[in-house]
Amino acid sequence: MSDVRVRLVGFLLSLVPSLFCGDARGQNPELPPEMRQLKAQRDEAIDKVDAPLKPLGVSYRRHLETLQDTARSSGSLSAMIEVLKEKERVRDQAAGRDSDWEELASLQQTYHEELKALKEKGRASRVRIEKVYVEELTKIKDQYVRSGEIAFSNLAIRELRSAEARLSQEIGQRNLDPSMVAFDWTRLEEMVARGRLSETEPVGGSSGDDTRDLPEKTALLVGFEVYLNPFRDSDSTVRRIIPIYRDRDGRTFEGVPRSNAQKGDKSRHVAKDGYVVGGIETVSEAGIRKMKIIFHQIQGMGTTEEDAYDSGWLGEWNGGREASMTTKGRLPVGVNGFIGLGVGEIRLIVADPDRP
Repeated sequence: MSDVRVRLVGFLLSLVPSLFCGDARGQNPELPPEMRQLKAQRDEAIDKVDAPLKPLGVSYRRHLETLQDTARSSGSLSAMIEVLKEKERVRDQAAGRDSDWEELASLQQTYHEELKALKEKGRASRVRIEKVYVEELTKIKDQYVRSGEIAFSNLAIRELRSAEARLSQEIGQRNLDPSMVAFDWTRLEEMVARGRLSETEPVGGSSGDDTRDLPEKTALLVGFEVYLNPFRDSDSTVRRIIPIYRDRDGRTFEGVPRSNAQKGDKSRHVAKDGYVVGGIETVSEAGIRKMKIIFHQIQGMGTTEEDAYDSGWLGEWNGGREASMTTKGRLPVGVNGFIGLGVGEIRLIVADPDRP
């Protein structure tokens, strides 16, 4: 059966599409013109993304023909029946699995493995397309509602529900690259509510009992208010920091102060719109003596280090232990670590799409 597997993979790029028959999608006559046009554009874009699936289907059907000839030559009635059933399933675009005939079972396994790999490659593009379709369809629906066109608005609502269900199904795949999905507050809130969270490596001073700061209302960590005071031989060391969050309405608010030290000269460091805290660098002894805040641009449901800037070093200190951490492209939503007389150990809480 290894020869069949090799031939199947070889057919992927050499065959013309013909398995899936077109069906006048986007041409539903009951839809108003603007919805028909939008749906046709969506369907055309999806067809382009899914084009690599069609040669695979053609290849699979041809291999079924080969297996049918093999079964006929061997005089195996049961094998013939298995192939005929599979050909019927393929006509309904529902290839089977785990046939009782070993030769067909191996071919089915190969087909589904290749199909899964091809779908994964196109998943991010399908998400983008469905996202735009939902956004534009929502605008059309709102126009119908405002103009009192009840029948059209009901059609738009029905189509919108189907589109949102497809989008939800695509985004729900945990293996999807989070940077390939448009940023969505609702999606972020769902991740936090389901506990799909991780923590970064620690930086900073001494460790102890954790004090977790995860805002009740989901928000993004966008900066810190930093207090600098004299300490030992330095006139300006980090003695107290307060996390700063931004909610979905664009409002900023403060989190739990990360020190019990008295307040001193303060400076506020908040990310530009579209950026969040992506990492922290520190120099510490028993506590953090100086620090640098790294800001990363939001990219989809994650961040990118390719567009970043920093606060510069805050505080002055000679010697000490250097450390750094990064969110590794994940969105920061909280802070954890030890709160002592000074700023102790810090870890960032991040929304993690790879967590179950």
